[in-house]
Amino acid sequence: MKFEEALKKLEEVVARLESGECSLEEALELYALGVDMLKSCTEELKTAEQKVELLSQGELKPFVMEAGNERL
Repeated sequence: MKFEEALKKLEEVVARLESGECSLEEALELYALGVDMLKSCTEELKTAEQKVELLSQGELKPFVMEAGNERL
């Protein structure tokens, strides 16, 4: 599952739980799903961080955006 999909699903789970309109059984199922989505997002972010660090050869540099330059 892509990061964006997992994050969207996690947001939906949180909204449903916060609504208070689900049974205890459904809340437990949603909570378990939320934990899975959180793990998925965390793993994706760690992988992305490792790729950025590898690409910068271990030397992370501050990002400075120049006027008129929209490239990242």
